[in-house]
Amino acid sequence: MRIIQFKRSRRSKCVPLLFIVLLMLSACVPTIQRIYHSPNVIGKTVSLQTLAPIIGVTVFHGLDRKNENATDDTADNTVMTNTKGEFKLPARSSVEARMLMAGYALQDNIVTLQFNEHQIDFIVKSRMGGNTTEESVEAPELVIDEKPDITAPPISTDGYTNTQLVALIHQPNGLLSTCDQHIAESALVWLNTLRKLYWLTTDSEKPVASNVLKEPNQYLSTTGLYNENMWRNLKTTCVRDRHNQYELDNVFKSIINESQQFQYNNELLK
Repeated sequence: MRIIQFKRSRRSKCVPLLFIVLLMLSACVPTIQRIYHSPNVIGKTVSLQTLAPIIGVTVFHGLDRKNENATDDTADNTVMTNTKGEFKLPARSSVEARMLMAGYALQDNIVTLQFNEHQIDFIVKSRMGGNTTEESVEAPELVIDEKPDITAPPISTDGYTNTQLVALIHQPNGLLSTCDQHIAESALVWLNTLRKLYWLTTDSEKPVASNVLKEPNQYLSTTGLYNENMWRNLKTTCVRDRHNQYELDNVFKSIINESQQFQYNNELLK
């Protein structure tokens, strides 16, 4: 009995390979469409001093310091909080040619709050910039300290005082002097706001207002998370070397531990 064997030709081997190459190339063809660089941000502001909503706070997307030359056609979007302290900040976007590749990662989006003569940044998480799909994220319970020049002691006995941290940031050759100074200022404000909230919960003379939304302790978890996110972002901007790495890690560990004393019950900011 004769067995007939069929041999696969070189051409037949090339067909599947050619198909795969063409498929990959087709996914890399630039297309012109609207690209979203940040999400819509929906939030609410509350005064630390009165625990009531703050009207008229200006809100806008913060500067992308990793790409300071970046421009888009919605960069000038600003909104103000309404009578309930609420705001909805539109996403930043632009129309451009992009080669879109599949992938998923989270990024930090800096949003700026401006009130009276003060300004503070906060961070919300979203998908990595460059998406064609519009995304919305919530920023609940933004507690704003209207008297940020008054500082509070650390929550833990071994915590860094505000004076010590200012020295580490602003003194020449200070341990945090190589970090982004603008982000550092907002990080200090969030840490001080968290500490004031904590000590407020132990004070019998709490703020009284007709439109108080919650008790001080009910804001601790979200404020702790805003604080942690800002300090973690600051850490990525610092210049690290083998001489300062251990001390640098200890400073951030101490501050983040201070935030994490309060159970985070809000998954929106993680």
